Amino acid sequence: MGSQIAANVQKQVNEELRQQGIVPQTSIPPGDSGSALAKPCAEINVACKRAGFIARTGKAGNGIFADCISPIIEGRPQPNNAALPLPHIRPEIVAACKQMYPNYGHASNQPDGASTLPDPDPQ
Repeated sequence: MGSQIAANVQKQVNEELRQQGIVPQTSIPPGDSGSALAKPCAEINVACKRAGFIARTGKAGNGIFADCISPIIEGRPQPNNAALPLPHIRPEIVAACKQMYPNYGHASNQPDGASTLPDPDPQ
């Protein structure tokens, strides 16, 4: 089922790219098994961790959810106090994550901006 969702998301992304006059990439890049589309939210989480963002940091500007995941998922700039730049995430990964988990990465009312969903990559 996940691969079908990823294929549908990829189709939508390709159509949007065509409408903007961009030729979509139709093949998977060398060395990429497509696993990112199988677990797109985990891919975003891992990219944020590799960029130096960490869980539950309060107002430090390097919180994984408030300063990295939420801005990526919501397509908005980082908070003004963000201390690290956002990692580059392919649009199809973001779209697949939103499709599979519509509430992932949306900050709750918690003071540290933690997500209401569990970490898909708890390492």
